[in-house]
Amino acid sequence: MFHVTFFGPGVDPSSIGDFNGFVGVADVQGTGTATNPDGSTETLLFDTDMRFMKGTYVGLDGRVRKGSFGFI
Repeated sequence: MFHVTFFGPGVDPSSIGDFNGFVGVADVQGTGTATNPDGSTETLLFDTDMRFMKGTYVGLDGRVRKGSFGFI
């Protein structure tokens, strides 16, 4: 099962159901500069939710599996 929730205290940060392992998360925000075809520039905002997971999980077939995953 695949699910995505916001992460924080008391919230499961993995995006895989029946997961047992290590999860790393980062919420990165910032700005960038876009250059338009006419040469003008503008500031753009970004907000990313990045995660990585390594551990075991129960697949849809009921078997226990090991894996490493990235979510960007």
